[in-house]
Amino acid sequence: MALWHITTVTYSDARLKAAMIADATTKQRANDIISKSETAYKAKITDWQTTIASLNNSVRELNDLHELLKITITEPMIAKYQSGLPDNAKLKESNDDLLKVIGKIKAITR
Repeated sequence: MALWHITTVTYSDARLKAAMIADATTKQRANDIISKSETAYKAKITDWQTTIASLNNSVRELNDLHELLKITITEPMIAKYQSGLPDNAKLKESNDDLLKVIGKIKAITR
């Protein structure tokens, strides 16, 4: 017969074991013990779960703030780059010259 250790099983496993008990009174007593133990366990880990959830929220907030910080630092660099773009007057002048050439070629080839 194998030994059954409560520390190595879950509460659902314990309930399965209790369900195998033939005597109704003994089965009820086993289920009561399991329920009491599970309730105590859940009460004990509630603070842990709350703390872990808070920690996860803090990590998400830190990640969000890190992204915001990167954007905040980068935006002035982008603005500086954009303000340093050369004037496009020469490009407009070149385009006007091309349009004149196109117009002359069209006039000749009609």
